Formats: sequence, structure tokens, C-alpha cells
Amino acid sequence: MKILLLALGLLLPSPGWIDAAEPTCSEAGDSSFVDAVEKIWPMDDGRVGIAFRKHAAIYFVDKDDPCWKTWQPLLLDSLERSLELRISFRVKNQQITAMVPAESQPEP
Repeated sequence: MKILLLALGLLLPSPGWIDAAEPTCSEAGDSSFVDAVEKIWPMDDGRVGIAFRKHAAIYFVDKDDPCWKTWQPLLLDSLERSLELRISFRVKNQQITAMVPAESQPEP
């Protein structure tokens, strides 16, 4: 019986493996919009500031956010080619929670 439990323990994933899963990068925010990027700049506090063409507010992404590597090419493509993105964010701190090309997902 002890050998069976030991074998099961080796085969089942540990909590560390669960944490290492790919991030979903699609958390629903309080609000969303569609727009193209106007400017991207690094900030002193480890975040990236993002300004969009039709929205006056500045939105933020933490550089250590697991989704940053997924979102960075989208942001640069939007900046260079005026590609519109569908952005979800938290109203309280203007933190971006999801980002996809606008043509890939219809508006809810």
C-alpha cells in the first residue's frame, strides 16, 4: 500500500507545476474599449505606460505580469500599423487585464 501511495505521489502534479501553467491573459476587467496604440513608455515603478489614440487616460501593464510577453508584440504591432486592439481594464487603477486584436473577437 505504501508503494502504491508513493507511486501516485510521484505521478500526480505538485502545486508548483500548477503555478507554472501558461497564464490565460484574458481576465475580464471592469470596462473595455477598442483603439490603436499612440505611445508606449517604461515607467520608473516597473510598469509600462500605454496611451491610445482615442482615449485620454493612460493605461498600465506591469513588466513582471506573465501576460506582458504575449501583449508586447500586440502593442508594438498596434503602434507601428495602427492595428486596433480590444482592451479590458480595471477602472480603479487603469490596469490592463486582457488584450486581443479587435478583429479576432466581437464586442460583447
